[in-house]
Amino acid sequence: MVLGFTEPLAAGLGASSVPPMEAYKAFRGQAPTTEALLKRRGLN
Repeated sequence: MVLGFTEPLAAGLGASSVPPMEAYKAFRGQAPTTEALLKRRGLN
């Protein structure tokens, strides 16, 4: 049993047809940088 998911949906959860970096760039518009992490930690 897959907690509330239908079989076709549960089968598709782990198999993305888009590479993670391409999905990130499509969502954010650019590749991630380390600037945000440095700024967040006060190291800029």
